[in-house]
Amino acid sequence: MDKLYEWIEEYKYRIIGGLVVMVIVLLGCCVFASQHGEGSQVNQANLSRHTNLRHTKSSSKVMTKDDNQASNQDHQQVYVDVKGAVNKPGVYQVGKSMRVSDAVELAGGFNRSADAKHINLAQKLSDQQVVYVPIRGEINGLPKTNQVTNNSDANAAGGKESDSGKININQADKSKLQQLNGIGEKKADKIIAYRKQSGPFKNPDDLKNVPGFGDKTVANLKSSITV
Repeated sequence: MDKLYEWIEEYKYRIIGGLVVMVIVLLGCCVFASQHGEGSQVNQANLSRHTNLRHTKSSSKVMTKDDNQASNQDHQQVYVDVKGAVNKPGVYQVGKSMRVSDAVELAGGFNRSADAKHINLAQKLSDQQVVYVPIRGEINGLPKTNQVTNNSDANAAGGKESDSGKININQADKSKLQQLNGIGEKKADKIIAYRKQSGPFKNPDDLKNVPGFGDKTVANLKSSITV
């Protein structure tokens, strides 16, 4: 035991120095580990933030592109022909996102004879569309679901008049045919029966093939009809 005390007394400075070195090394390891962990967390956070930022920018670019395309489509200009019972009939330039109600408003609104219940004011407009507003008494019965026509669909208003003001005998219904001079209920029925049996008229002279329509009758009608 005495020898141990003597040894400690002899090497006490070395022992103390060794302990100090060990403490310093341990503290250094702890500090290094702590800084490394924080740095890793910071790098991970920065990486996550950078990834989210790139994703946000990418999404913003896609949304901006889609919004611009939608905006361009909404502002694309088309032409519609507004006819019938409006104050200012004519061809109007409108936006593709506009409705029939907008076209009627551009044409000065309905006049006093307009039958507004037979027209779909909520329908979207398309290029070369014809918006026809019938007058009161022109269409009998309940309103149809779609009374607005394009050039390729001329069945509105019971077979509406053509651009020249003539009645299309291939599309006019019974009440429309009776508006022609000299055409009553019976002759209108004969025209409709002929269309169902023989197909559409190829020219106005084909009316001569309908029973009761002679050369004189057809000649008087030619200025008022079309096919």
